[in-house]
Amino acid sequence: MSCWSCAGPTPTGLTCATCGALAERLPPNAFDLFALPEGVTVDRAALDKAYFAAARVLHADRFATKTLREQTLALAHTATLNDAYATLKDDVRRAQYLLTLRGQPPLGPNDKAPAHLLAESFEFHETLAGAGAPQLAQLAGTLADRKTRCLQALADDLAATRLAHARDRVMELKFLQTCAAELAQRRPGDAHAHH
Repeated sequence: MSCWSCAGPTPTGLTCATCGALAERLPPNAFDLFALPEGVTVDRAALDKAYFAAARVLHADRFATKTLREQTLALAHTATLNDAYATLKDDVRRAQYLLTLRGQPPLGPNDKAPAHLLAESFEFHETLAGAGAPQLAQLAGTLADRKTRCLQALADDLAATRLAHARDRVMELKFLQTCAAELAQRRPGDAHAHH
C-alpha cells in the first residue's frame, strides 16, 4: 500500500518520507511505534523523547489549515500515540501488553491472584499499619528490589514461552505496584528518600 497523498512508498513511521503527509496507518505494535526494542523494561528517556517528538508532529495547530482527511488522521494517531505511551510507561500495563502480543487474554477481574500473594498482602498491610519512618523506608527498598527481580523473572518466562508463569508474574507486579502506591501515600514528600 503506497502513500495516500503522493503514491510514494508506504510510510513506515508517522509521516511519508517523500511528501511529509501523515501515514494512513501506524505500526500496530506500541514498541515499533516509538522505535524501541520490545521488552519488560523500557528506556524511559528514549520513550519520552520519541513520544514528545511524535506529539509535536501531530499537534492540532499544525493541521488547522489541512484537509479534513489529514485532521482526522492526526486526531486518530494522537489517540493511538497517547494510549501506546500510557501502556509502555507503566510496568504493569507494559507487562500485560507483552502477554497480549503473545496471544494471551489480558488479566481480568476473574483472574485470581496466587494464594501466596493474598497472604503477603495481609502481612504487608499489618507491617504498614505499625511502621515508623525507618521501617517505611526499608519497606520501600524491599519493594523496589522485589520489583526488579519480578521484572527479570517475567523476562525469563516470556523468553522461554512459559506464559502461565508470566501471567502470575504480571499479577505479582500488579500487587507490588499497589503496595508501592499505598506506601507512597503513607510517606508524602518522602517517596524517594532512603534513611
